[in-house]
Amino acid sequence: MLPPLTVLFVDDDPYIRKILCAYLQQCGFEVLCAADGRDAIDAARQFEGDIDILVSDVNMPSMDGTQLAVELTRIRPRIKVLLISAYADTTAAIHPDWQFLPKPFPPAALYERIRAICDADPPPELARAPVDLLRHRMREARAEYVRYSQEYDLLLAVSGDVALAAPDRKIALRQAAKIRKSTLHGYADAVRQFSEFLRGPQPGL
Repeated sequence: MLPPLTVLFVDDDPYIRKILCAYLQQCGFEVLCAADGRDAIDAARQFEGDIDILVSDVNMPSMDGTQLAVELTRIRPRIKVLLISAYADTTAAIHPDWQFLPKPFPPAALYERIRAICDADPPPELARAPVDLLRHRMREARAEYVRYSQEYDLLLAVSGDVALAAPDRKIALRQAAKIRKSTLHGYADAVRQFSEFLRGPQPGL
């Protein structure tokens, strides 16, 4: 089994930091939380394992997110960078290899962006073993489907009689059902790709 991705999350807002760090941990990531740039650099120096991605707010006191990213990529050249900010004009200063996610966003959007960034460049050991990569994607797709199914079931449970539910609850349920259906299709597609690979020629396996 592959080790969980490690995320270094940095935001000077304690409420955002608490909510999003807890959410990412529930998603199965190993999460290092930091309140500012200096705190993040200290955490990166002290952590002995690999850190897959930095997720940092841009506007922070003493050291902003772009300065932190520059410093951190010197220490850990392979780390991915995802900057977050409520100010869209900050994108002008972002390095072409970095990603940007505007605030506000739902926690699920952060999860999906992290997965997209990290899965786009799999670890070398997976690149040498396509069957492991496909198996990994299938497991991730299943976990995503299960997570959104649980979210839908929870919304359904708290809504009671759907016909009598408030309009905002009905909208939330429709959105959750749509996402659950989409993730089910994603899981089915991952299973299909894995099955087709196993049926085909497999030199070196």
